[in-house]
Amino acid sequence: IAEGLADIPGIDIDLDLVQTNLIWFNIAGTGITGGAFAGRLHERGVWLLALGPTTIRIATHKDVSREDAVAALKIIREVVAELA
Repeated sequence: IAEGLADIPGIDIDLDLVQTNLIWFNIAGTGITGGAFAGRLHERGVWLLALGPTTIRIATHKDVSREDAVAALKIIREVVAELA
């Protein structure tokens, strides 16, 4: 997920900081607030947490499959593309 997020314009992530199932990234470049971003993703079944105006956290769980991660990343890409 982290590597995929790094390829999305408007999202800023430091891949060196990703060491566990917790992923923090910044969406300032998308032009949307963290709460609005999280809301759009929740509507599509992707649950993440807005920790501030532009900071987002994703936490995966042992029951999240690779297919689930790929599907979530696809939805995140779609939401960001809609903002452009």
